[in-house]
Amino acid sequence: MLGFKEFSRYLCLSPELRRTEEGKELFNKGVEDLKQATRRYAKQQVRWITNRFCARPGPNVPPVYSVDSTDLGTWDQAVAQAIQVVKAFTQGLCPSLCPEPTQRKVDSTVVRQVCHACGGRVFLHQHEWTGHLKSKKHKHNVKLAREREKLSATLEARETQLRDRGDQETGADTTAPQRKQLQLCKS
Repeated sequence: MLGFKEFSRYLCLSPELRRTEEGKELFNKGVEDLKQATRRYAKQQVRWITNRFCARPGPNVPPVYSVDSTDLGTWDQAVAQAIQVVKAFTQGLCPSLCPEPTQRKVDSTVVRQVCHACGGRVFLHQHEWTGHLKSKKHKHNVKLAREREKLSATLEARETQLRDRGDQETGADTTAPQRKQLQLCKS
């Protein structure tokens, strides 16, 4: 919800304190913060629409029409254009305004990849695989796998060391129980 957070400090003031210099400053700060939050939200919406509809064209994706409303002097024409597009769309007609061009931003090459570090997850498209390799979860799983390999190598080296020492001292293999315990630790 836009607006409440930006004006919360001002709204907590009593009606008398709102008229003071501090109240006016808090109000002006709230206005500026609200403008910034609105711009941020609008930018986020445009990015989402672009990524969802323009970058991934498909049979179930509707055409996207943009209307430039940045110039307040042409606001009435922009609204009239938007109304015309909506009316044409709801009546099943083709609007006079051209839709935004669609472009594929992702590499949708079909390539079957299996990530063994992540429990055998299967990826069928290159962009999914590339995104997975960059994900935190994959990097975490790779780190854990490396640590397991390092621990396994350390355990094997220690097992060999104990076996060699046992053979030297008694001339027999007395580390069988120790090997069994190490194998249980590995699994």
